[in-house]
Amino acid sequence: EPEPLLLDATLEVPAEPPPPAEPAPEEPEPLLLDAALEVPAEPPPPAEPAPEEPEPLLLDAALEVPAAEEPDPAFLAGLPPYEPPPEHGLDPLVAEDGTASAAESEPAPEPEPEPEPEPEPEPEPEPEPASTPGIDPAVMAARVEEILEAFSDDVLGGDSLAGADIVGSQELPANLEALAALLAEVPPAGDFAALDLLYACWPKTTQRSDSRALLAVATNLASTLGLPHRLPMAMSKAWRMLDPVLFEDELAARLAAIADFIVGWQREQKTFLILEFGEIELIEYLFEALPPGGHLDLLAAVMNFKVLSNRRMGLVRRIPNRLRKQVQPMLPERKDEALVLLAHTKALLETIGNPNGFAPIVEAAGKAREEIEKLMKQTAAAGVHAPPPGAGGGQPLGRIG
Repeated sequence: EPEPLLLDATLEVPAEPPPPAEPAPEEPEPLLLDAALEVPAEPPPPAEPAPEEPEPLLLDAALEVPAAEEPDPAFLAGLPPYEPPPEHGLDPLVAEDGTASAAESEPAPEPEPEPEPEPEPEPEPEPEPASTPGIDPAVMAARVEEILEAFSDDVLGGDSLAGADIVGSQELPANLEALAALLAEVPPAGDFAALDLLYACWPKTTQRSDSRALLAVATNLASTLGLPHRLPMAMSKAWRMLDPVLFEDELAARLAAIADFIVGWQREQKTFLILEFGEIELIEYLFEALPPGGHLDLLAAVMNFKVLSNRRMGLVRRIPNRLRKQVQPMLPERKDEALVLLAHTKALLETIGNPNGFAPIVEAAGKAREEIEKLMKQTAAAGVHAPPPGAGGGQPLGRIG
């Protein structure tokens, strides 16, 4: 075995010398500005030279404009008189020997003729009534009576209208083709088309007509009320063309048919009934056209049409003003008739103003009834002359006592 290596105790391992210290960074000396040193200020920008004004042009006072010399009268006397040039073209060039030059002036253009004024267009002739050779007037007259009798059977049981005398004129319009389309079992497809057909038979301004053919057209169009193929504008217009006094029973029968339809819908259907404006307009027209004397219950039933909503109050509020316009021409000759009409209207308002009814309608009916009572007093006093002073046997106030 090798002998172990013995370290000498006196042997000392020299320690590693420490790393040399880094020299401290030298601080830069502060830059000292010389107090005498001054920074020169920037020179101001050079001023722009002012624009030179142009020197005014001075006229020399001594400069005078010479006046024009007048020509010598002797010189003017020797000149030939002035002749104006010809109006059209120039005179031909004449040579010294008296012959005309080859380069003659062109002939003057001929004056253009003035355009003749166009004749005014003649007015178009008015369209004559359409001739319908294929339609027999007797067939149309029979169709008119068929519609009216059928309506009488459906609404009144055939007792009132069918058994009564024929009311109105049986004359047919000239356009039988349009009348046939309006009286067909299947009415026109569109409302505007139905209006055009209606105006083809009767003018737009027709009022208080006594035509039974128009009554049949109105009845046939009213059968579409509330249905998907309704014709509200044509239907309402046809009824408003009729004479409400002559056809009072027919107007009342139509309002009764509308009342049955609306009341039945409100009772059986769960959905709310929606009517077109023309249909609502027809109901309001029938309400205001019928006298309350013979149709009190029917007119009062209109206040139960929920589909009219707030328009029912408007109908009630318009009653006094409408009656005032209706009664005024009747005075004083027909004062008794006017008082009867006012009394019937007051009875209608009392029926409408039932405390168990709709509160806004009841309130409107109460105010309208007060107006009608005032109007009745004014009507009763119409035509009554005040007694002369001192009449009646009374003593003057100064002698009493």
